[in-house]
Amino acid sequence: MPRDRYLELFAHVVGRFQDVTVLVRKNALKLFDQLVQIFGIIFNVDRNRNETFLHLDQVKAELADATQTCEKGEVDLAQVEQQIKAIEQRLRESHPDPDAHRGACEGDAEYGRWAGQLREHREAVHKAEFIRQQYEDYRHFVEGVNDAAGVLESMLSSKSVQDTVEAVRTFKLLRIFGFQAAEPGLRKMLTLLFSKDDAVAREAVETYEFLYFARGLDADQKTANLLRLMKGATLTDLTCLEELLKRLLASGAVDHKVTKHLISTYAKQDFSALDGMPTEEQRARLYHARLEQRHALQILRMITAG
Repeated sequence: MPRDRYLELFAHVVGRFQDVTVLVRKNALKLFDQLVQIFGIIFNVDRNRNETFLHLDQVKAELADATQTCEKGEVDLAQVEQQIKAIEQRLRESHPDPDAHRGACEGDAEYGRWAGQLREHREAVHKAEFIRQQYEDYRHFVEGVNDAAGVLESMLSSKSVQDTVEAVRTFKLLRIFGFQAAEPGLRKMLTLLFSKDDAVAREAVETYEFLYFARGLDADQKTANLLRLMKGATLTDLTCLEELLKRLLASGAVDHKVTKHLISTYAKQDFSALDGMPTEEQRARLYHARLEQRHALQILRMITAG
């Protein structure tokens, strides 16, 4: 398939998320996942090096820079073309015969230099336009994913188990690729821990374990992820997090090493680093440190209760 058709296909696939047929929605979600990975290749996102997609504001900034480069290149190109025309006009006046004029241009050193610059500027403008178009496509893709995330979030509440399970898997993929739009869905997914369907609850637990508490992560990273999940948590979220902790403790994904890090976070906050900072920054840092202490204590209580 030609590359310029992928964005069109992507939009059609997202449109099928709300199809009336369960099988169509399921296949649309699977194709969506494949397209995300294809766009990862297109935009040089190397997962072997843990690279992720740029955030939308980053893409827009790169697009603005690329557009500016294009505009400057076109201005420079126009100036070179004017110089070429001026030299051609001068040589035409002294060599009115077309063949003589052509020979004069070929033999004129100044004309040769400007002709070389013309080729270079045209190549530069062509390259800049290619890069600008690349970021334009990048922007459309990320905006498309952001829009799709809202529909995916509603699918977490679907009456169809297939819808819910596939939506969970898609949010997992989006989180792996670094999409910020996945975060609200991942937060909402906490409630699925209490799903009456074992397949849904199991998929949710396995997703959280893979993303935040995988075997390859050390205790410090797992602790940081726990504290991150606590930020902005509602009472419902806290109930769900307590259930998640029970399951993670049972599977061994959260162990005594994480508990030790939590105790250290609660008991050993060092505020001496705040000395010498501006007052507003001190307040912000102090607030963050105390909030982290509170969250660590809440998690420890959950672990104890579990």
